[in-house]
Amino acid sequence: MSYKCPSCHRALYDRRLEACGVCGAPIPADLRFTPEEIAQLDRSLAKSEQQRRDREQLREQEDEREEERQRVANNGSPSNYGGIAAAFVFGIGLLIVGFSLSPVQHEHAVSMRWAGGSVLALTILALVIQGGWLSRALATSVLAAICTTALVFSAARSEISGTTVYHHKFLNRHGWRTETVTRQEKSEMFREATNIRWALSIVCAAVSIGSFVLYRKTEYDEYQ
Repeated sequence: MSYKCPSCHRALYDRRLEACGVCGAPIPADLRFTPEEIAQLDRSLAKSEQQRRDREQLREQEDEREEERQRVANNGSPSNYGGIAAAFVFGIGLLIVGFSLSPVQHEHAVSMRWAGGSVLALTILALVIQGGWLSRALATSVLAAICTTALVFSAARSEISGTTVYHHKFLNRHGWRTETVTRQEKSEMFREATNIRWALSIVCAAVSIGSFVLYRKTEYDEYQ
């Protein structure tokens, strides 16, 4: 139904007004909205506006998530992590060799372990920088898992061979003093050195698991 001004016969574009928007003549009450109709219309318009804002906000969130997915996908490309993977393999190889050497080659073994640890530390740093803040927990988990493996390997090797290296708790002029001990000759020192490795492996394993759980939780929350 078309409502027109009785004076100028133009269409009323807003029936909430008391005067015609074209000629300014008063609009009869029967052509205007009632207060109840105006309130209902305002509520309907407010609801429509809120729905529009919700749709825009949802669309913006979807766009942000898609950008984040693309960023993660680009960072996770195998070509981006080829060098890091090679460094990991090299560092782990140095650690395995360092822990595999016999106690009589302890000085050389320590050098190999330090070199492997340094390579792994630099690799973890590169992974954190390239992966962003989200990868910090994952990088910590990986590093702790590597330390756990190395410590378990060292402790198990000592248990099987019956020989280990005891680190004395003081420094001398030649640096940190170590001593090769056996289970038969110095059982207390052997057990103390081996137990320390087992305890450290448990601590590293707990750190690795906790960091991985944190990483997964952070990743899950990010995509919700």
